[in-house]
Amino acid sequence: MIDALYFLRGEGRLKLYGFVVMPEHLHLLIRAMEPIPKLMHSLKSFTAKKTDKLSNSTGKIWQDGYYDYGIRTEQDFLTRLIYLEENPIRKGLVTTIEDYPFSSANKSFETDTPF
Repeated sequence: MIDALYFLRGEGRLKLYGFVVMPEHLHLLIRAMEPIPKLMHSLKSFTAKKTDKLSNSTGKIWQDGYYDYGIRTEQDFLTRLIYLEENPIRKGLVTTIEDYPFSSANKSFETDTPF
């Protein structure tokens, strides 16, 4: 999933501000540089095919649809970034956000500057 996000970022299809890949869901804080439905289709399609290949099986891994929200203020941006990066703590997976290896809070990942 993370490789796919950085691939799309490298193609200039999105600006990546924050993410967390949870065991059963994903949170993204992005700026889509193309229509969101097209971007989400690409992301879901690529990762589903890759997962099928790696697991040597087939099946639906993504739910239909997604939820998106418009960010209107810097405070709203920061609130949502904190919410998504604290998700692993709320789920009891880690005690500090930096310890979760599949999140932009882990400083091994580069993100775009929003402001």
